[in-house]
Amino acid sequence: MDRYRAALDADPGRALTRSNLGNVLKRAGCLDEAVAELARAVEIEPGFAEGWSNLGLAEKERRNFDAALAAFARAEALDPTVAAFPYNAANTLAAAGRRDEAIQVFHHVLTIAPDHPGAIANLGAALRQSGQLDMALPQVPDWRWGLEGERTVWYPTLHVFRQRQRGDWDQVFGDIREALGARIGVHG
Repeated sequence: MDRYRAALDADPGRALTRSNLGNVLKRAGCLDEAVAELARAVEIEPGFAEGWSNLGLAEKERRNFDAALAAFARAEALDPTVAAFPYNAANTLAAAGRRDEAIQVFHHVLTIAPDHPGAIANLGAALRQSGQLDMALPQVPDWRWGLEGERTVWYPTLHVFRQRQRGDWDQVFGDIREALGARIGVHG
């Protein structure tokens, strides 16, 4: 922290340095100071999309969900090609208990980055929590999901449907239909 502060003493207008200091303060648990530094960074450089996202993450950690969502929206407006910005917003919506909105935003993330492992996983978890659907995974998933089995240590109540052959989603959704049919007593 001291080096960032010294750099800012020499040149207080460095938005990236101020954002980095804000991130260090956030990790140290100094959330009010972190938000102040991050807000100053985007005040200095309003077009700093990553700075807006960093501000949103700090606000989320303070459980100031509306401010976090506003910051993520600003980041995405500045650079709509970065999936992390709406992904952070979706996770914030989920943390705020706004699951249906989170599901919509996770779907949006997947239009930007169709293989985004966090969005796939968190969408599946949100769908599962809402009782809508078990989760489907590609044949070679993110490390958290392992390579085999119907369960994961990270989400032990989640039923994982896997591709037996890479790219074969028809088989996965067939397995899901069969499982759902068995659950509600419909066969075929």
